Amino acid sequence: MGRFLLKRLVNYLVLVIVATTLAYLVASLALNPRSAYEGRNPPPPAAVVDQQLSAYGVNDKDPLLGRYADWIGGVLLHGDFGKTVTGGDMAKAIDRQTIADALLGPLGGDATKLDNHIFMTNQEGYQDNSGDLSKADVAAANSQLEAAGWTREGDATRTKDGQNLVIRFVIPSGVASSQQEAELVQGMLAQVGAEVDIQTVPVGDFFESYVNTGDFDFTVFSWIGTPFPISSNSSIYEEPKGDEIQQNYARVGSADLDALFQQAAEELDPAKARDIGNEIDTKIWDEVHSLTLYQRPDLIAANTKLANFGAFGFASVKYQDIGFTK
Repeated sequence: MGRFLLKRLVNYLVLVIVATTLAYLVASLALNPRSAYEGRNPPPPAAVVDQQLSAYGVNDKDPLLGRYADWIGGVLLHGDFGKTVTGGDMAKAIDRQTIADALLGPLGGDATKLDNHIFMTNQEGYQDNSGDLSKADVAAANSQLEAAGWTREGDATRTKDGQNLVIRFVIPSGVASSQQEAELVQGMLAQVGAEVDIQTVPVGDFFESYVNTGDFDFTVFSWIGTPFPISSNSSIYEEPKGDEIQQNYARVGSADLDALFQQAAEELDPAKARDIGNEIDTKIWDEVHSLTLYQRPDLIAANTKLANFGAFGFASVKYQDIGFTK
């Protein structure tokens, strides 16, 4: 009986190896990771594309057998089935409260970070759904990067398979807040061995040539809050369909998330709709689609004798009530 079981075990092991090898070879021949970089305007340098593809072990210019040997070696020796840097690795190192303090502190008032993608802090339904990303955790970020195979000697930039961990942070020219935020993130990610290359591009080309085409690793810009938080956000977080990304510039989404947006749109009970909105937000945090930093206040300078005029926020302006006091 023992010999029979051993024989069956060996047969199954051989089948697993053959099936795994065939699956890897078919995927390597059929899939085209290089297409993710095609069509960008301007196109990234070929050397940069090759460097990133090689770092992930999917560069079609590298020998197939060599790539397979590296992959199967990682599986058998380290249990690594192809880990890469994820948004969560980087996000854990970013201190959003520090950014809020730096950008909003000088303006006075509340400099609290924003912990919800759907609701603003002054809207009913707002709550913190950010979970592990609520506070920066440099130790956890370092641990995850180490587990993903990104090694570091001293304070040097992390490397994996001979490639440096470099984040290309694209910002528009002439926007002081974007420059300040990028520099803050640059300093934070240096703590985990990630080099941030800040690339300033002409403000007129920022969206058309970079954000719309996905030609960035990190970027930063503002969304405007509305009185209809769920429906107005659906185009930002719904799953892209081919080249149809709507406003989902991160190009991250899921069918489950789309279904929740549809469910919220059909819900007639405002309280239940808000609950669904927070369920949506929790999933957005889980997929690390993007990091909300802070809610920029509405600041208005006005004569002290001018009544019923100022920072209206989501309120409607009643022009008939505006006037000067005696």
